[in-house]
Parts: sequence; structure tokens; C-alpha cells
Amino acid sequence: MAILVQSGSVIGPNQTVLWYTSFPAGDTGDPTYQVPFMIVVPSSPTFGGVAGWQLTGGGYPFVSTLGIGTQWYQLSDDATTLYAFTLVQNNGSEGIMYSIYYSYL
Repeated sequence: MAILVQSGSVIGPNQTVLWYTSFPAGDTGDPTYQVPFMIVVPSSPTFGGVAGWQLTGGGYPFVSTLGIGTQWYQLSDDATTLYAFTLVQNNGSEGIMYSIYYSYL
């Protein structure tokens, strides 16, 4: 089940936004450990179509204007906290409303 974290925010044209949150680290060697996963979902039209992919100036591929979605994790120095980072870029000329959800894999 996905949990809504944020809703109704807007990424402006050609802007990049970074979100992060933290979770208890748990035992990542345990096969039952569940990794937190964040996703950004547009809640307004992106007007970019899906006809084909393009590359940004930085060389990242994207299909629609709400393109580049990158996620990475960092473990705290004391190994008790897992930080989840999500970076999203709006490659379009219009603002895009979005929602952020997280779940566990």
C-alpha cells in the first residue's frame, strides 16, 4: 500500500526539486527487510506526450516533461537511519502539479 506524503505542489518550468525523508535502517542483511521507495506522480497534464524519448542538456534520458526521476539512499554514520532522496526535474515550459507517495519493496 502506498502512503501519500505530499500533494498539490508544483514544479515550475525547467526546475529541479529534491525531497528526502528518513526511515529506521533495520537489518539490510535480513531477507525480510523492506526498502522504502518514493515515487512522484503528476496530478496535472504534462503536455509532453510519450512519442519518443529525449536527452536533457546533462545527458539524462526522459520521455515526458516530468522527466528525470532519480532516487538514492544514504545510511547514517551510526547505521541506524536510512535516508531516501528523490530528485525530479520538470523539462517543460509549464508548471506541473505532483504528488509524492512512498511504499516498501
